[in-house]
Amino acid sequence: MTSSEKNMRILLINLPSERGKRAHFGRLSFQRGTNYGILAIGSILKEYGHHVQLFDPQLWQNVEQKEHQYQKILLSDRWDVIGFSCLTGFSYPYLLKWARIARRLLPKANLIAGGQHHVGEIPARALEECSALDAVVCGEGELPMLQILKTLDDGEPITQIPSVVTREMPLPRYSNSELTTLPTLDYSIYPELKEFPASVEFARGCPFGCSFCVSTNISFRRRSPKSLSTEIKSVCESYNTDSLPMYLETPVFLASHKYLMGLHSMFSKMGISPIWRTETRVDVIPPSYVSLLWDCGLRIIDLGLETASPYMLRLMNKTPNPNRYLSKASKLLKALRRKGIFAKVNILFYAGESPDTISETKAFLDAHRDTIGAISAYPLMMYPGIEGMDRMQQIIAGSGGSLVEDEVWLRRHLTPVNVSRYYTYFDIMEIAHDWEQEFQTAEEYYYQRRFGYFAPGVSYKDFIKQVLEAGVQSFPFGLARESHEPAVHTNFSISQ
Repeated sequence: MTSSEKNMRILLINLPSERGKRAHFGRLSFQRGTNYGILAIGSILKEYGHHVQLFDPQLWQNVEQKEHQYQKILLSDRWDVIGFSCLTGFSYPYLLKWARIARRLLPKANLIAGGQHHVGEIPARALEECSALDAVVCGEGELPMLQILKTLDDGEPITQIPSVVTREMPLPRYSNSELTTLPTLDYSIYPELKEFPASVEFARGCPFGCSFCVSTNISFRRRSPKSLSTEIKSVCESYNTDSLPMYLETPVFLASHKYLMGLHSMFSKMGISPIWRTETRVDVIPPSYVSLLWDCGLRIIDLGLETASPYMLRLMNKTPNPNRYLSKASKLLKALRRKGIFAKVNILFYAGESPDTISETKAFLDAHRDTIGAISAYPLMMYPGIEGMDRMQQIIAGSGGSLVEDEVWLRRHLTPVNVSRYYTYFDIMEIAHDWEQEFQTAEEYYYQRRFGYFAPGVSYKDFIKQVLEAGVQSFPFGLARESHEPAVHTNFSISQ
């Protein structure tokens, strides 16, 4: 299947999710997120002169509406290439179904799937399970997609392109397909952009080696202060506002004092004052940076504590010195609280958990209750391509745990974990939900979700209305905090 046109017609699709990790997934009509994979690929392809269109079905709640709009856009043009972005296993069933629909409606189109941390890790299996697909891209997609289009334009088969798997080439020929600098994004190509929360890609990759993480061994590349400021200004212009809460997307926020000073200077030079949220580890930001981070606009930070058990920290390969790690976490939480930055602490219940290890984590959280705005907790899940999968399976077996391998999860290529003889996956889900509700109110949830998760302009009144209609017990918060005062007096008006 080839095209002889110099400027090809490309349709890039953000596949929907059939469900999420949590019970409240899909209950709020205004909760959605921008797919930076297709935005980055589309921006580069457009820069090279190709006609690019993006389709994101998140704006339609109903499954039938999503599929109707999908088929409508398939038939709206003579597409040369259709790219499917499959970011998680929860989207994988849609990949199988929607690729079949595209093949039926557009038999001559080239159908390419990508998703660095899911389908890109199981390319041969995806091609086996989905006969409609022509190829799967492994790793980052920008450079392989450019090479695919050039090869098709030359009338050559795409079987020899590095990082691209086909049935004729079932193993990828790896080369460095990672961009050395992050691309400038063309926000104008994202459909109905103003209906999505504002975000900017800060960095890719992570230099740390946590055994449970999909970003391990991916080179860390960060925008310069000038590049980041330019992107933020472009987003503000796209939304016609300079006061929009936004999320700085990154596996881990790493920045030196010099970098932050440069960023603050660039914001001032460009006349922008963004307020933003990001995520990082608890041990990489010195408390002395907190005031400067506030001046740069940081208002919410997601902290990957994961556990407060020294034994579990070592098992995770999170740190060789748990005591120092936990001391840094404590000092950072207190510094953030003093400055008024909202801290959400992420907890991972890992393979080998016991009542003692969970008690150690809960004790740390209770001791820092007045510094923590929210908790997000979840049991271990095995994703394709996790660096430490073999070691994790040994830990699971040695602690009396097991893998949850029912058919529903197998078809997603995701595997929840019964973490030990003491706790099943479902036991941990219940503990996690209890902790989340204990540490967070609806007001605090609304405040933080305005940064990167809720469509702009959603009022607190609208939020509560949909929560009550869906059933508040499925959400990770309580409607009133009885046990303690809010950890952060957030500066927002719920009447907005």
